[in-house]
Amino acid sequence: MARGLRLLVLLAAAAAIGAAAGRTAPAALVIPYLSGGAGVYLDDDGRPITSEGAPATPGIHVRPAPPAAPVPTPVPPPAETPVQPVQPLPPAPSPIPTPAPPPSGYQRPDLVTAVALANVTSVFCRTDAAWPADASLANATGYWTWGGTVITMRTWRCEGIAQEKIGSEAFARGLFVLAHEASHAAGYPNECDADKNALLTMGAITARLGWGYAVGEAAGRQVNEILRPNPPPDPYCIGRLP
Repeated sequence: MARGLRLLVLLAAAAAIGAAAGRTAPAALVIPYLSGGAGVYLDDDGRPITSEGAPATPGIHVRPAPPAAPVPTPVPPPAETPVQPVQPLPPAPSPIPTPAPPPSGYQRPDLVTAVALANVTSVFCRTDAAWPADASLANATGYWTWGGTVITMRTWRCEGIAQEKIGSEAFARGLFVLAHEASHAAGYPNECDADKNALLTMGAITARLGWGYAVGEAAGRQVNEILRPNPPPDPYCIGRLP
């Protein structure tokens, strides 16, 4: 009797397996416990496959889901170095303009120190455009106003009194005009006397300018020789002096 019951159970199980072969197995299949403690696994079509390695614990077993394929960890793209915008070049520094001399002329404080006279407080280099219209001064290159404090010279005579022009005619003539007008300021009203005193003081003037006494003496001899062929008329005597 027991043998017959066992056969019926096996037949019923076979029939159930056959019926399952005709339909698609569900994704997560629940399998009843079978004798011997072995669970039966089905393939994707519902057909039984070996029970080797099935769980040994009696009861209901659930077919484990296949392990999920590992999801690759996304590799972040390399950080891009931000592109710096092209910086505009700084504006070129504006050149500092050289101040133009005043329309009327400019001061030469160094020449005030060089003549070393208490009553001379200014040597003014006046432009031709601003030169006095007085007929007596039209051909003059310098003048001194009696009772005043300013020696006035033409700008191009002032420009000759420069260290880099030592030895030139422009230097000799410019220095002589300064010394001549300074002689008037020193109390020599006569033109010839002012010429003679100028030749005697030109060395002292260049010494005070820092160029040495001999520089002024040489310039005095030079201007006297330059004017010797064509000396100015009386009362001047430069060009006729020994």
